[in-house]
Amino acid sequence: VATCSGLLRDLFGTCLRQSETSLRPALDLFEACLRLVLGGSIPHAEVEVVRTVEDILIQEAGVPADILVRAKERLRDDKDLGQALGELGVLDAAAWAKAQATFYKLPYRETVNEDECQQELLARVPLAFAKQYQLLPLIQQHGTVTVAMANPREIAALDDLRLLFSARIEPVIVPQLILQE
Repeated sequence: VATCSGLLRDLFGTCLRQSETSLRPALDLFEACLRLVLGGSIPHAEVEVVRTVEDILIQEAGVPADILVRAKERLRDDKDLGQALGELGVLDAAAWAKAQATFYKLPYRETVNEDECQQELLARVPLAFAKQYQLLPLIQQHGTVTVAMANPREIAALDDLRLLFSARIEPVIVPQLILQE
């Protein structure tokens, strides 16, 4: 029961962090929990360990734990952890975007070329909306619109785009500075 409770906690945490386009890990955890409740065992390889963004920053971006604590103390409503770490000089926008992409299990790109953007998509998104949510629709293929964005936590903006384009939205994480250009 304790194992099942832990799996459910992981499931709900994953659901809160994921957009509708990337819920496969949550569904896998749910299936594993159901098998456990129904009396089956769960092979260890089927349960995915969910790392925190802090773990990713320490392990992959090389941010020292003490600096991470200092950055968390600097957080405000208008500043995220990446900006706080940037102000401390230990993380740039590209490293923050990579960490977020890793955490949310989304693709990452360092650049976006102008020729990748379909003008008809750009024309449908109000400029103020695109600037506010730091996103840029790139291409529509096979019923899916690929959108470059700096903040994968802007799920409401992705949902608005889904309604606007009547299509599935696939986010790609890019450094914030790329979208400001």
